[in-house]
Amino acid sequence: MDTNMKIVLLYVFLFLLASASFGQATLLSGVIFDRNGAVIVGAGVNAKAASGKVRVAKTDSNGSYSLSLDPGVYAIDVSNAGFVTLKIEEYFVVASTLGKFNQDFVLFGLSPHATEPCGYSGAECMDGKEKIVFEITVKHSPKLKSLEN
Repeated sequence: MDTNMKIVLLYVFLFLLASASFGQATLLSGVIFDRNGAVIVGAGVNAKAASGKVRVAKTDSNGSYSLSLDPGVYAIDVSNAGFVTLKIEEYFVVASTLGKFNQDFVLFGLSPHATEPCGYSGAECMDGKEKIVFEITVKHSPKLKSLEN
């Protein structure tokens, strides 16, 4: 086999290897904490791809979750009863050389009002002018989605 043919075969092999690595899923995992550092058991972590495909995970007894995600931009929601939902509109997942990402999240609890009949949200005691916060949305640059292409 001549040298030129070896070089061509080497480039073809490297191209195929690079193409295969870009299509591999990446493991997104971490722990969900409350503001005091305690783990939250049973919290939901949802990742919605631009295609509409949704991956769902629940935290285990250690507060840990894991999702297998293809490279791309995702909308991530982290939630649990009694906590403010965290929404990340654009979470960019790349083909990691290690095959994994670690991302911990902190959820803030909804605290009851001092007046008993108001409940956790306080809606019963409000005059309609106040805003109740049930979710926090984290937004990124509009150019992030263009980086995916």
